[in-house]
Amino acid sequence: MSVASYTLEHFYYGQVVRDGKPQGELRLLALSAGVKSEHFSEIVSAARILPVRGNPMLSVALVRGGKQTPYVLVQSQVGDQGQVICHYIVLPVELLRGLGGNLTALNVLLEQKMPTFERTDSTLPKLTLPPYEPPSSSAQQDSMLKLMTATRDRMDVIEAMLASVIIGVPVLIKSAPADYAQRLGLVEGLLALLPHPARFGVTFALHVNNATIASAQVKFITDDTPIPENSLVYQWGALKAEGAKPENEYARFIRSQLRLDTELVVQQTNTLTPVAAWRIRRGENLADALKYASYRLTIDNAVTNALPIEAKEAARVLGEDPTLTDEMRLNYVRHLLAFIMATDEAENADLLVVVRGNAPLEQSILDQLGELAASGKSLRVYRALVRWLAHPSGFRGMYWIEMAHRAALTYAQSLVRTRDTKAMNLFLHQVREASNVIEARLIVPRLLEIALPLAASDPTLAQTAMVLGASSLPADHWQRFVSLKPLLAQLPRSLSRLIAYLNSEVTTPATPGLMAQAALEFGASWRALMLIRLAEMALHMGRLDAFDTQALAGLAQAAVTSWGEAHDGVLRHLVHQFSDDTALSRLSDDAPRYLLQILLSRRAYSELAAELNRHGRVLYPSGKQLEYAAMVRTLFAGTPILPGNVPEALSTLAAQGVRALPLVMAHFGALQQHQWSPALKPIANQLTALMLEHRLVTEAVPIDLLLELLRFHCSQQDVKSAVSVASLMAMPAARMGEQGIAPMTEMYRALQWNNNRDSQVEAAEEARKGGLENLRRFIRACDEATARIATNQLGTLGEPILEALKATYIVRRLLGGENIADYAYALHTTANFLQDTGSAFADRSRLPLLNTLIGDLDALSGGLSDADRKIIADSLLDIIKFIGGLAQQHRSNRPKDNDETIQSLLDARTPAQSVLDMFRVMSGYFGRGQRIFVKLERGIDNHPLGDRTATALLRELQIIARLLKNALLTFPFSGRISVEPAALNGEIESLWGDIPLHERRELVADLTLDLQRISEMILLITNKIEVKTLLESNGTTKKLDSQRQRPENTLEFYRFVHGYFRGRTRS
Repeated sequence: MSVASYTLEHFYYGQVVRDGKPQGELRLLALSAGVKSEHFSEIVSAARILPVRGNPMLSVALVRGGKQTPYVLVQSQVGDQGQVICHYIVLPVELLRGLGGNLTALNVLLEQKMPTFERTDSTLPKLTLPPYEPPSSSAQQDSMLKLMTATRDRMDVIEAMLASVIIGVPVLIKSAPADYAQRLGLVEGLLALLPHPARFGVTFALHVNNATIASAQVKFITDDTPIPENSLVYQWGALKAEGAKPENEYARFIRSQLRLDTELVVQQTNTLTPVAAWRIRRGENLADALKYASYRLTIDNAVTNALPIEAKEAARVLGEDPTLTDEMRLNYVRHLLAFIMATDEAENADLLVVVRGNAPLEQSILDQLGELAASGKSLRVYRALVRWLAHPSGFRGMYWIEMAHRAALTYAQSLVRTRDTKAMNLFLHQVREASNVIEARLIVPRLLEIALPLAASDPTLAQTAMVLGASSLPADHWQRFVSLKPLLAQLPRSLSRLIAYLNSEVTTPATPGLMAQAALEFGASWRALMLIRLAEMALHMGRLDAFDTQALAGLAQAAVTSWGEAHDGVLRHLVHQFSDDTALSRLSDDAPRYLLQILLSRRAYSELAAELNRHGRVLYPSGKQLEYAAMVRTLFAGTPILPGNVPEALSTLAAQGVRALPLVMAHFGALQQHQWSPALKPIANQLTALMLEHRLVTEAVPIDLLLELLRFHCSQQDVKSAVSVASLMAMPAARMGEQGIAPMTEMYRALQWNNNRDSQVEAAEEARKGGLENLRRFIRACDEATARIATNQLGTLGEPILEALKATYIVRRLLGGENIADYAYALHTTANFLQDTGSAFADRSRLPLLNTLIGDLDALSGGLSDADRKIIADSLLDIIKFIGGLAQQHRSNRPKDNDETIQSLLDARTPAQSVLDMFRVMSGYFGRGQRIFVKLERGIDNHPLGDRTATALLRELQIIARLLKNALLTFPFSGRISVEPAALNGEIESLWGDIPLHERRELVADLTLDLQRISEMILLITNKIEVKTLLESNGTTKKLDSQRQRPENTLEFYRFVHGYFRGRTRS
């Protein structure tokens, strides 16, 4: 086939001729329009071919030009005026491919005499290469003969030259005739030995001397030309080549063919053409492409003639090589299938999956398999088919399944004919294992029918047949099959008894555990399957009485297996049969929980939620809700659930109205089931939020579960969640008494993170603070005895903890169990009372008159009962005692109470050594160190009790007495008192944080003032007063009690009022 003509870019490079003489250096003389300056520079630097005087056609070369001009044909000669001139012609790759080694076609581009140039600005028209054809078979043979003539028929020399061309070793020809045709003939002879696609890349230079620049594979050199290392040198007409001794499998293969016939070489190169072209297009170099091509011919020959060949290599060629003809592909398939059947090794069957999707080849395999199965090789055919159908890239479709069925049934029938029970047992095992792959359910009924005569006389085969039937038969077939008497006779007695019971063949009740025992007789591997299929039969027969606790326990375990997945409908139907209150209440022990476990395993979450609510209502009345919650946790902890299914399960329960406590316990169970996997962190966060939303639920959650949740959040270094969980532990731990100390210790230790990373230091500090805060809450919530013990035991966690908890314990006693907002009200009431009554006696020159005091008391005494009057009288006596005690405590521990000391306490720079010191430190916290100076000013005719009513006085005195009593009892021990202000303020800050912001804004000013007022008033009204005498019965107190003596100070006034109300009490 001729190829269309080409138009080619070209240029002349040489010397200008002026006045009949060559001028100067070689330069660009003329060029066609498509030649760019960068093209010119690239080409000239790559190829400098010097001319031969008197032989204008000898200096010719085909060389590589550069990136933009891959190939260039160069001719150089000496002109008539002695000028050197070179002609460069750019050859496209497509042109050279089309030539197919027909270098003679390029002769039309060469010139016997090149033009003379007197100027350098000429523009040339493009050259035209006329239509040409690749070399014919005879032309190629002629070229081979020319090569053989040049080498004197030395095949070793030809092989060496060809190998050099293929692997890139330079071929240097010396002493060649100075004839263009002979030299070009040798090159064409070498090209004729290559497949067509490999020919275009071979370069040559027909004349090279020591000044030539040309990158060519084949060079005809002069004697003075340097010979580079690793070159093949051949002296024209010599018997051998010198220098490098390259080897190449393709060259060796061609040599073997050339010995036989040149026409055979042409046929082989034509055959190899598509193979080599494919490999070269894949990016392989010429050597590797030709190596594979020759190798392919060897494999083709072996496959066609049934010769031994590596099967894996044949399969690789069949799967990869697109150049195989359809006929050759069939040969490969037949060869590989014969190998597979001969070896009967399963992995060898994989060799043929490479033809999947090729319909003709697949049909060819199926046809051959049918013939093989019919000829006694049905087992081998079956094994190969199972292997293919199971392979991820294997054959698919009904034809392959049908062929597997044919082979299986054919083989089973052959075993019955030979009474080979052992082989039948083995084969049924194999069918069961491949059941899903070959869709065995379609042939199992027939297969079991074939095997039944053998199974009826062999227990092992009978059991195998029963398992196969259970795994494949539909419900109606299964019920009939499992009831076959000949088969049951060979099976365990428990199965026969169960089937007889289900079929109502006996009237006696079933033995407990009968269904579970019958299933277990088939071994642990098949227990789940047999139990499900036996349960299916019991449901079909309406025998719910067959389901006892053991059976339901086994079915709950079976629900999580692949058999549970396959028989999901049976298991859900089973639970549905027990979904009415009556049927549910008849179950005993843990049987109801197993029903729930089945639903959870089968991902029937909506049904599970409904049944959970039913179980809670029917089985766990109000007094058993803690048992109900524990059951739910056990349910989720004991049922394997994929982590990805946990969120859906729990969210469905919440959406379906499962109450907070069982929902919380379901979360705990799911987390425990997965051993608190980090993958379930969202579930742990959800659980934490749920408990914070329903804090009362925490009362029913065992504290060890809270600790597990806390440890999980700590392991994730989730400080917010960890501190939140810790906050839920104080109250439950406090109710445990001394037993709660240990979990609170664990709580604090869990929150101690040792992380030196800057990004985590702040979080670690926040966790530590959260731990301490919850220890404080625990101390506040404990009973008195536990609080004292816990303070000391928890103090072993460190000195700062001890100081902080001592402050918590002391403030706890000081506040008497009140929150700080209520305590602020009591403080304000006390401060006002002390200041009102103290102001009345501050100025001794203006003390209230006796009659005035009695008159004022008479005015407010109405409306009180005797009990009320007694309370007022007792409260005032207590107040005298408590005030005296607090004053004595303070003066004993701090004899020097000056302004500097007071300010130091307000600024939290000095330890508190008394309750009054504590009041000052606390006031400094609220007032930021502000000092309040108390002014005692008595108003005109102002009664010491002000405008208080009798009931108001009663209420206030009770409040004041309780506050002062708690204050005096703050320190339950004797000895030196010392409370660090930082620890005290830390406790106050903790309590203050529990108060809403708007309340804090309202209370802060009063707290600042009242705490200092109380301290100052107690010290003022006890100054220089012998408090003890006012508590005794003596002359002064008797006169005060009978209102016969005017009080001279505030404490005497309290005794005076005490006596007034005591004297008006009838009992």
